[in-house]
Amino acid sequence: MSIEVNGKVFISQDHATRGYMRNEDLWCADLDLTGISPWNSSGGHKKAGTLITPRHVIGAAHYEYSVGTVVRFVEKDAGMVHDRTVVGKVRHPKCKNYNPDLTIYTLDSDLPSTIKPYSVLPSDYSKYFDNIYKSKIPCIGFDQEEKALIIDWANGGRMRTPTDSKRLIFNESKIKGDSGNPAFLIFQGEPVLVTVWTFGGAGAGTPIANYISDINEMITTADKQAGVTTNYTVTEADLSLAGAPLVVSPSPSPTPMSSSATTCCSPSSTPYTCCSPSSTPYTCCTPSSTPYTCCTTTCCSSVTCCSPSSTPYTCSCSCSTSCCSSPSSTSYSCCPSSSCSTVTCCSSPSPTPNSSCVPFTKDKVWVNTPKIPHPWPKFKYLEGDVPGNLTKTRTQGIDKSGKIHSLGYKTALVLETDTKKDTIVRKPCDEMGFIGTVDAKNGYTYYLPAYSTFIPKLNRETGELTFDKKFTGTPQIRSGAEGKNGIIYMPTYTRTLKIVTLDTKTGEVNTITPEKPSRNGITGCNHIWGAATDKKGEIYMPQVLGTSVAKIDKNGIFKYLDGPPVTSGVSGWTHKYIGAIYVKAVDKVFCLPRQGKRILVINCEDDSYVELNLPEDYLKVAHKSKNFHGYLAPDGWVYSTFWADTICFRINPKTNEIQWRDYKEEFKDGHPTVKEGSGIMSLGTGYSTSALVKGKNAFLGLAGTTRAIKLEFK
Repeated sequence: MSIEVNGKVFISQDHATRGYMRNEDLWCADLDLTGISPWNSSGGHKKAGTLITPRHVIGAAHYEYSVGTVVRFVEKDAGMVHDRTVVGKVRHPKCKNYNPDLTIYTLDSDLPSTIKPYSVLPSDYSKYFDNIYKSKIPCIGFDQEEKALIIDWANGGRMRTPTDSKRLIFNESKIKGDSGNPAFLIFQGEPVLVTVWTFGGAGAGTPIANYISDINEMITTADKQAGVTTNYTVTEADLSLAGAPLVVSPSPSPTPMSSSATTCCSPSSTPYTCCSPSSTPYTCCTPSSTPYTCCTTTCCSSVTCCSPSSTPYTCSCSCSTSCCSSPSSTSYSCCPSSSCSTVTCCSSPSPTPNSSCVPFTKDKVWVNTPKIPHPWPKFKYLEGDVPGNLTKTRTQGIDKSGKIHSLGYKTALVLETDTKKDTIVRKPCDEMGFIGTVDAKNGYTYYLPAYSTFIPKLNRETGELTFDKKFTGTPQIRSGAEGKNGIIYMPTYTRTLKIVTLDTKTGEVNTITPEKPSRNGITGCNHIWGAATDKKGEIYMPQVLGTSVAKIDKNGIFKYLDGPPVTSGVSGWTHKYIGAIYVKAVDKVFCLPRQGKRILVINCEDDSYVELNLPEDYLKVAHKSKNFHGYLAPDGWVYSTFWADTICFRINPKTNEIQWRDYKEEFKDGHPTVKEGSGIMSLGTGYSTSALVKGKNAFLGLAGTTRAIKLEFK
């Protein structure tokens, strides 16, 4: 195998005479590549375009051709050529600095069915994959010479150079002139469009999945420009057909799968291995987290692989080698058969070995369907840039109309986020220095003053903001929670801890100086940054630098909980926990670390607490400043917010399972770096701060980036 012999789509191309001969020795010759245009009258073999409907082509906005350009496609077998003329063209209206780098062209007529329009990666693709970056999923990308190149998918629209020696045979860097060529994931033998090239090297471009609705609108606009109505939209690939998360995509392998294997596979790593011969006695197996074994005997004429489906089924044959799934001693039972020529299945559990047995039919093979991992939310940037090299806000309050009002932290401003339109705008304000909010029962959201003498409040019914001056100096408040008595308790971020109280009925402000804990914090520091109210109206507060957990009961009495020192696995001036999230479903408070290595879980039923270690593999790659303030997401998990890191971690409150995922590629949004994609100037200003959940979406507070983030949960 070589790229010269097996890597070129065409053996010969004569654009002048319209003569094209496809390469029968192409390593991926079984794929339908007819929707990739090899030539156009504007750029020749450059300025590539790819068919996404029978009448629409997609290309790179920075390397586009004009209306009137002739675009060429070539059939697979006969080599028949079809030319079409561009009659409408639309560049993405928000294309700036190569992002989104997309242009849609409307052609003068449909291409025939012998030219393939490609489906695109769906917007919810992330739920079907388990850690795309680590899985090294192969993709096919093309260049100006019409070579079929193999790259590993990093995520979104970004690729990376493979490490596998076989894949490297068909890998080359993308260079000037390759822009606009497509990159595909191969799913069930079909190319699925991931991106079109913008950048060189391993290759990167705009992630198509993030702009599907935009592309459909661009198709409509291009049609209007052409004076036609096609009613075409792009087709999103149905990844659910896999029946399970796609840990490894079907691999474009330069070496055909061996046909000499004579045994069925056990749960296999990557890729799946099939039983051979597959024509009569054996079928393919899929791996599972529980070790299932397959039939390896040759005595049965109709042996199938055994593994349970959603309703557990097992198979058996009567000869010496059983083909039951493992373990079969507890949950599963097997049906004995009177002859080796008959394979039967029975439902499980079964009171007797022979009950519920039915003949196994060849047209129905039960395969194990692994449990689908819990999906991660989809990352999206809001519309509207807010420049500035300072942390902009650490507060969020939402009104009845669905608008979020965020007050400034180091900049005097009001950020208004429209949760219906996914937009953010900056508005003037005279005050700043606020961290945290409290949604009170009286219909107001109170903004907490760290470096301000005011306590602003938002009327959630009307959206009106008012500023009430309450202090002569800045109180250094970072958090607060409302007790059962209607009083908001706001611990201060100070060495000598004070609790500022605000009576929501009268507006009166007072101060409490609680006792010091028996275990004093480092150099006597007892700072608190986090507070959450449970269903009884009692408030729990973790220490930032100390080692105790504080509580204010429903009668307003302050105390420290009994228990071991809370360290989060760190010492000294390292910030342990900031923020506190109450989860009613389990009656517990979850405190996520800012710089610590553990999650603090407080049981509100008995005031006990435990610290859970973050995964070791996460800690190896995570930034020290991991999180600003966590939140309870629409899916019932508690999530961190991005602070100095693009990695998010989460915990399942019901099981305490902890997972993590890097959103680095989403932050890049098709750009070479996170800095260019997000607009962040310094990690010290943070990627995001607080989070506010509205419906199935989480809107993150704008920190040191110019672009605000929304996470969409399904």
